[in-house]
Amino acid sequence: MIQETKPDVDVSHHRTLPTFNRTKEQSLTSDTTETLPAMNLGIRVGPKFPAEASFTTPVENNDAFKKGLHVYYIWMLSRAMSSQDKQTIPGLGGFISCTGVPPQRKSTINYYVPINQPITQYEVVQELLRKSEEASAEVGQTYTINTFDLGVCMKALPLLWKFPDRYSNHLVLIGQFYTAMNYMGMLTNHKCRGSGYSEILLEAQLVTSGCLKSVLSGKAYAKALFCLKTVCESLERLLLERFIQEEEIQLTPEALLNLISSCDQENLDLALRDESTHNVISRLFEY
Repeated sequence: MIQETKPDVDVSHHRTLPTFNRTKEQSLTSDTTETLPAMNLGIRVGPKFPAEASFTTPVENNDAFKKGLHVYYIWMLSRAMSSQDKQTIPGLGGFISCTGVPPQRKSTINYYVPINQPITQYEVVQELLRKSEEASAEVGQTYTINTFDLGVCMKALPLLWKFPDRYSNHLVLIGQFYTAMNYMGMLTNHKCRGSGYSEILLEAQLVTSGCLKSVLSGKAYAKALFCLKTVCESLERLLLERFIQEEEIQLTPEALLNLISSCDQENLDLALRDESTHNVISRLFEY
């Protein structure tokens, strides 16, 4: 659970949840003997939308998209400029961390009392929803938001649809990790099948034949994401080299040089407002 308590909420009535101290052991064992009563939905139902529900295409947020794309190409140009010597611009994930706003405090992690039953059972999911609702109410939060993987979502959503009044304030979302994993699998294992992507990974020695299948499907998430970022940056770098050669561009914007010397939010903001950097990116878009 990750919660931010509002200043006007009285937290003096909080109950002390039973937790387990973190250890260096790889497994967590407990003496929990409680068994939840069995539950079965029988016939599963689907969602029921109100009569006044509107299903329209979301409004495109072009300004946010253009700014994100601008930041991406500033990272790509500055990383290409610094590649001649020691690389000072980190990868895309590191670049976002360097130029972002650090959190004010770290999250506290505790192990709660485990439920020694399969999570795919309806009674277990029902208990998780109940505990989440109690914790949300304690900090004055009206809506209870839970993030599950696909398997648990297939059990939690039917509960919400079967008992809409009981779970009217519950929101069940699929995690970003599983969304990204399935997106990469659809992209590299289906859309790009036969494009030579797998041959690039093997020839560049980014993967071996033994893990290639897991990487293409996205199941080996960390390696799949690393390979996708590496290949995308390589293709961008090849395009940039042709662009510089054919358009006779000199990559010497002072704002990018400052960003290379010190990768932080201040220099990124200067690069976003720099006219020469904007002109180079505009010409690259046209190219």
